Amino acid sequence: MLKNITFTDFGTIASILGLILSILIFFFIRKIKSFYIFKIRVPGLSKRLQDIASSISSYLNDYESSINSIDEAVVTCEVVLKSLKGKLSGSIKKAIKDLIKKIDQNSYDYRTKDNIRDIYISILKISEEIKELQEDSKWER
Repeated sequence: MLKNITFTDFGTIASILGLILSILIFFFIRKIKSFYIFKIRVPGLSKRLQDIASSISSYLNDYESSINSIDEAVVTCEVVLKSLKGKLSGSIKKAIKDLIKKIDQNSYDYRTKDNIRDIYISILKISEEIKELQEDSKWER
């Protein structure tokens, strides 16, 4: 069987192996990139999200006079969440998508105190999940 292999056959096999190797390298590099983006960007975004949650909490204490500040905080929160969504995966990414959807769908209706409290609780949940991921990532690599 080895006697029947021509240079063309060898070239074909080498091309297929090269393609497989290229695909594997692509996925490994993508994984490494996402790991370092997580390590570098996510802590800062997580801190901003916690600050926004803290602001919303204080605004809820004086809800009637803070509605404009709540609007600003929710808009800022949505931007931070969209940035985080691209850097995370799994259940956290789904929770972020759900919260963004809740904010978008209720853009005129989220102003009730109960809806703001729901948004606040969702932000806290996402923040805690990110903290846990950060703790877990300390053990990687």
